[in-house]
Amino acid sequence: QGPRREEWLMGRLAAKDAARDWYRLNAGVELTPADVEIHSDSQGKPWLRCAAVPQIRPPSLSIAHSRRWAYAVASDSSVNLGLDYQRPDHVNTEDLITGGFAPTEHVWLQAANDTDRARIALSLWAAKEAAAKAAGSGLLGRPQDWQVTAAQLDRRSSGPTVARIRHGAYDYDIALHFENSGAVLALCVTAAQHSPSPNPPSTA
Repeated sequence: QGPRREEWLMGRLAAKDAARDWYRLNAGVELTPADVEIHSDSQGKPWLRCAAVPQIRPPSLSIAHSRRWAYAVASDSSVNLGLDYQRPDHVNTEDLITGGFAPTEHVWLQAANDTDRARIALSLWAAKEAAAKAAGSGLLGRPQDWQVTAAQLDRRSSGPTVARIRHGAYDYDIALHFENSGAVLALCVTAAQHSPSPNPPSTA
């Protein structure tokens, strides 16, 4: 109800638009929003059905929303997608760190000031969410099982802002984009038959 229902609807609309763009660019097909059906599996992972073009395998999808904002991404079905979006409004940084990060991960959260600490915590949380979405399971209420093993979060450097999350035997690499508002967008792309990544990103 209320804002959450609005976010859910905006997320579905964004997913329909992302899927329609994918069909237009990859199949030369122009679709209406009503042509694209968005469903969810038992773990909440979105999937797509398009009866208008049954001969084309539907793209992969991922949806994210936060504080009445929504994003979505679509790509070829050969990849798994995990998209997460976090806005800093009303986030209690210390509660997020206590519940979301194991003591061994706190090395990534050491910062010179509270603003940087809050930004790093939010971005690494978004990375965990994106990795868990790409895996298709979600965090399942156990965020500390998804361990930060590497991160490069300094926006002043010439390199990309990235993080690596490990869950069990698998590593997930996540690209991070920071908005001027303090919000962060995290994207994880893995092969549909996922295997551990061999080369770690730069660390900081």
